[in-house]
Amino acid sequence: MIDRSYYSLPVSQLLDHGSLEGEVNDVDSWFDYVGHYGFGEVEAITLVDLMYENFENELEKPNERNASIHACRAVAQIGDMFAEDDLLYVIKHSKNDALVRNATAALPLLARAHLANLEGYFYDDKMKDADRIGIAERAYELAERYAQVRERCITFLMTALSKYERYSRDLNGFLICFLVKLEATAASTLIQTALASGKASDEMTGGWPAVQVALKLADKTDFAPEDLLCAGDRQRQKEQNLAILLPQKQS
Repeated sequence: MIDRSYYSLPVSQLLDHGSLEGEVNDVDSWFDYVGHYGFGEVEAITLVDLMYENFENELEKPNERNASIHACRAVAQIGDMFAEDDLLYVIKHSKNDALVRNATAALPLLARAHLANLEGYFYDDKMKDADRIGIAERAYELAERYAQVRERCITFLMTALSKYERYSRDLNGFLICFLVKLEATAASTLIQTALASGKASDEMTGGWPAVQVALKLADKTDFAPEDLLCAGDRQRQKEQNLAILLPQKQS
């Protein structure tokens, strides 16, 4: 039996929410807990506690039994990635099959909701480009970890790069780097345009020839070795070559 005194509003309302809505794997058919109850990051920790109430065995009362699964679904909708470890722990260790199935479905939903939160932060006018780089990196990590949100992450990174004139060369360079790491060939024309504009650093990827090779749109043998270097390395190579030639000319 759940100690109801532990849970305050609005989380306590899940104890009497009743039956589950939607199929386990159809996350878009789940009840909108965030919209209806106003759950946010403040409630996330308590929701995780409620999820664990049904960790070992099925609770006797149906409403309480369902409350843990409601909490599992709600915490995923919030998109606070601190809950990722808890969902993974439930999947690995819980004896409750229903809770495990819901936690498994909740993980990619958690990633999707978190991505939506990241997009909101990225486009906040108060956000600094250095912070935007961290957000873009997190989107890249989500794409690598969750196949279900990979295309959404790529779309986000491409949309951000399409606004390259607004951002710093470093931020644009990171956006290109993450897209290249994700082998986002659909972004090739956009990447080429951003690099050609001079408003995107190529320090991490090399210039357009190197990007083509990384995206498997061309082969290394199609280019001279120096063409595959970033602009800074090409300049340093020229300076080194010049330093070698000058003593020979003076002699």
